[in-house]
Amino acid sequence: MPEFHPAQRDTFYAYGTFSVANTAALTDAITVTLRANPEAGTFYRLTVGGQYLNNSGANKTLRLEIAFGGSAMYTATTGNLAASASTRSFKAEVHLFIPSTTSQRIVSEGVIANTATADGTATWANNNPRYLGERAVSVDMSTAQDLVVRFAHSAAATTVTIDGNYRIERIVP
Repeated sequence: MPEFHPAQRDTFYAYGTFSVANTAALTDAITVTLRANPEAGTFYRLTVGGQYLNNSGANKTLRLEIAFGGSAMYTATTGNLAASASTRSFKAEVHLFIPSTTSQRIVSEGVIANTATADGTATWANNNPRYLGERAVSVDMSTAQDLVVRFAHSAAATTVTIDGNYRIERIVP
C-alpha cells in the first residue's frame, strides 16, 4: 500500500466569473496561465460551476472544450437540451497532474442537469449529460502555459446562456 504524503502547502491560485451568451462561436470563457517550471508532483484542480439556460423555444446543445498549452485536450458536446424557462445546474472539473515539466496527465469531467425547477434544484436522472475524458499530454512547461475552458452554444440567442464561477488550486508536493 502506498505511503500517504500530505501536501506541504495548498496554494490558492485564482478565481473568477464567466459568461457566454448570444454566440455560437467557440468562446474562451476561462483562461488561467500556469507558472513555468513546476515542481514534479504539482497538481492543479480547476472547478467550474454555474447555470445553463436554454429559453429559446427549441432544443440546443452545448460544447465544452478544455485546452492546455495551445491545443484542445478534451471536447464534449451534450445531446439536445430541451428549452425551459428554468436554468440547469452545470459543473466541470479539470485535474492536471504534472510529474515533470515535459509530461502531464489531464482528466476532465462535465455534467449538466437534465431539468431544473424555478428555485434552482435539479432533477437527477440516469440520462443526464455527463462526460469524462483522460489523456497523457506532453506540453513543454519550461515556459508558462495557459489552461483554457471554452464553450460553444449550438445557436446564437440572447436566451441561450451559460455563466458561473471558477476556482483553480495548485497543490505543491
